[in-house]
Amino acid sequence: MIKTFKILFINFIVFFFGLILIEKILPVISLPIYSERTINLREHSPNQNKTFTVNKTEKKIEFFTNNDGFLNEDENDIESYIIFIGGSTVENIQVKYKDRFTHKLQLKLNNLGEGKNQVLNGGVSGSNNINSLFSYLSKGIKYKPKYVFLMGTLNDVGQLSSYNSYWELDNNQSILNSSKSKLFLFLNYIKTYWFTNIYYHLKSINIIPSKINYTDSKSKFNDSSTLEYIRVINLFDKISKEFNIEFIFLTEPFFYIPDKKRNIVESLNKMILKSELNVIDLESLIPKKEKYFIDNTHLNSEGNELASKIIFEKLKRLELQNENN
Repeated sequence: MIKTFKILFINFIVFFFGLILIEKILPVISLPIYSERTINLREHSPNQNKTFTVNKTEKKIEFFTNNDGFLNEDENDIESYIIFIGGSTVENIQVKYKDRFTHKLQLKLNNLGEGKNQVLNGGVSGSNNINSLFSYLSKGIKYKPKYVFLMGTLNDVGQLSSYNSYWELDNNQSILNSSKSKLFLFLNYIKTYWFTNIYYHLKSINIIPSKINYTDSKSKFNDSSTLEYIRVINLFDKISKEFNIEFIFLTEPFFYIPDKKRNIVESLNKMILKSELNVIDLESLIPKKEKYFIDNTHLNSEGNELASKIIFEKLKRLELQNENN
C-alpha cells in the first residue's frame, strides 16, 4: 500500500513539474485578458427576505428584494416599469415598504386603471451617481422602463468634497473593486451574512468610522468636481434616450445640512434646473419642516406621501404631453 502511494506521488510530482516545464518552453500565443479587478456594482443582494429593527427604536422593518436586488417583490403581468435609482433617500429603508414614495407612486398609477405598473426601487445607501449609473446599465435597462428617475446630490457632494473626483474614491463607493485577499473576502462574507446587525449597530454609533470625513473644513470640491457631476447626469440622459427611456432627475430634499455643503448643493441644483434636463425640484417643493423628515435628510411617511404626489402629478402632465405630440 505504501509502495503504491509512493509511486503515485512520484508520478504526480513528475507530471506536475513536466506541465510547468512545457508551459515555460511553449511560445506565448496570447496575453491574459482577465483581471481580478472588477467594476463595483453596489446593490442589495437579490432574493432577500429579512426583518430588522431600526436603530434606537422598537420599529421593525420587513426588508426584501427581488431577483435583481431591487427593493420590491417579484410580480407578474407587469405592463410598464418605472425605475428609481439613488442613495438612501431613494432606498428609504427606515420606513415600511408600503410607506415609501416608490410604492405609494405605484399605487397611484395603478389606481388610474390604465395598466399594471411596477415602480422599482434601486436605492442603495451611500451610492453616488456613478454607482447608480452602473446599476442602471447592468440591471435596470433590461426592464425597458418607460421612465428612469435619478436622485443623487448629497452623497456626491460629500464624496467629491473629500476626494475631488469619482475616480479618486478608495472606499466602498469606488468605481473599481481592487483584488482582495481570500481572508478579507471570507471575513467580509461573515460580516455581511452572519453578523449583519452587530456590524451596522457598531457603524451607526460611530465605533466603525466612515472613511469619508464630511466635516473636513477644507473641501476639495471645485470646478472639476462640478463638471464631473454634471457630465455623469448628462450621460444618464443620453443613455436613456438611446434606449427610448425618459430620464428625469430629482433634486434631493433635506431638512438641514451644513452651510458649506448646502451652498454647493444649491449651486448644483441651479445648474441642473437651467439645463435642458427633465427635472422635478423636490428640494424646493418639499418644505423644510420636521413633520416631513425622520432626520436631516431622510423623509418620513408623510414626506414620502408628499414626494409621491409631486412625482405622480408630474407623470400625469408628461403623459398628457406625450399624447398631444
